Amino acid sequence: MNKLSQNKLADELGISRRTISMIENGEQNVSLDYAYRISAYFNLLVQEVFPETKEKSGQANTE
Repeated sequence: MNKLSQNKLADELGISRRTISMIENGEQNVSLDYAYRISAYFNLLVQEVFPETKEKSGQANTE
């Protein structure tokens, strides 16, 4: 994939650069709206952009 700045992505999606940074660094959960916008931008499925890890899915089954 080509390098894409957070500023460019934020401008393209109408999302703040800070929000992009926080999502990228795991400091903020991505909203469904943003997940759709980001995945559509890259022409990927939401699951491809935000895959659930085995650890998270395992925790959900045990709680």
